[in-house]
Amino acid sequence: MRFLAFGLIILLSGALILVVLHEFFSYPFSLYNAFAIVVLLFVNIVGFRGIKHSNLFNQIVIPYNEVQTEESIINEDNSYANYGLKQDDATHLSEKLTHYMQNEKPYLTMALTLKDLASALDTYPHYITQVLNTVFNQNFYDFINNYRIEEVKERLKDSRYQNLTVLAIAYDCGFNSKSTFNRTFKQKTGFTPTQYRNN
Repeated sequence: MRFLAFGLIILLSGALILVVLHEFFSYPFSLYNAFAIVVLLFVNIVGFRGIKHSNLFNQIVIPYNEVQTEESIINEDNSYANYGLKQDDATHLSEKLTHYMQNEKPYLTMALTLKDLASALDTYPHYITQVLNTVFNQNFYDFINNYRIEEVKERLKDSRYQNLTVLAIAYDCGFNSKSTFNRTFKQKTGFTPTQYRNN
């Protein structure tokens, strides 16, 4: 990108100089032919550099799909070496992620996505996925739903929420499906939501 930017600045400056020379000093149009050749050479060089470094695009531009993100960016040996996030960086990002989840509670938003989470932390979605898989040993949905379940449990024990139904609390905590909530709650606690509240 730096090469492209400097190249464009030089080309545009050259074009401006040619216009000035032609308008004020009556330089011949043949200079424009030479300039056109330079532009074509520059475009070809940029093209070859792009082909040579095409792996850069493969690392950064990833088709976003929440279901596929958890599996498709992990290669066969479950390695993230190609993505450039070192262990220290992964640890730092995991701490940053934990702090954000605990203090900002983004999981309360029903429509929260991996892309939203990455944007809030100023990083890439596949970096978040790497941290979730290697540090927390979870996928995105399990990670988010764990926080939602803990929030539901706290509210079920809180007298301020006794006038709300279990489902209303679940929706307030970010769940958007009754069946998903009930199934997840039973998996995490061993009880149905109603049993847990009664206990």
